[in-house]
Amino acid sequence: KRPVEELDKAYCGLIQNTSLLEKHRQALKDRGLTDKQIAVYGFRSVDNSRSGSICRILQSKGINLSRIPGFYYDIPHNEWRLNTWGMDGYFCICPDEKGYIQGFQIRLDVPKKGQKYLWLSSKDKPGGVTSGSQTGYFGNRIAKKIIVVDGILKACVCNCFCKDRNTAFVGVAGVSCYKSM
Repeated sequence: KRPVEELDKAYCGLIQNTSLLEKHRQALKDRGLTDKQIAVYGFRSVDNSRSGSICRILQSKGINLSRIPGFYYDIPHNEWRLNTWGMDGYFCICPDEKGYIQGFQIRLDVPKKGQKYLWLSSKDKPGGVTSGSQTGYFGNRIAKKIIVVDGILKACVCNCFCKDRNTAFVGVAGVSCYKSM
């Protein structure tokens, strides 16, 4: 996997070149988020139809997609693609404690085999790499109190509701993933 600064550059480019469908905006509002919070946290809808063109845009900006989780080289089509498994849903950022985006979870519209969330990953694909299971850090870097939450999106939402800027939230992708914390 590439350094987190390079992951962040690619993922910020992905955010800049995608949008959020109204149904996903409404789902986030139903969780209590405001339009401003939705924008700040870069929520975007998965766009399966533009996978190749998004990758070309990122490459035109000098972003190397090799070994960036979620991107892979599609040999038959001779181009880079985003591995979203053809699923519909929206991206949830997974920032580290410095605010760099180290990955995304996809909140699926329709759960797959009981799973509501999938990591944006390209494990076992040409030029791809596993995302691993990161923890997401939401809040002040020097918070005096850190609360661990089961779920990346839940940690983000908790941070949005919390008025205490001396409290931060760490989201783990399921209770069995605490070791990555």
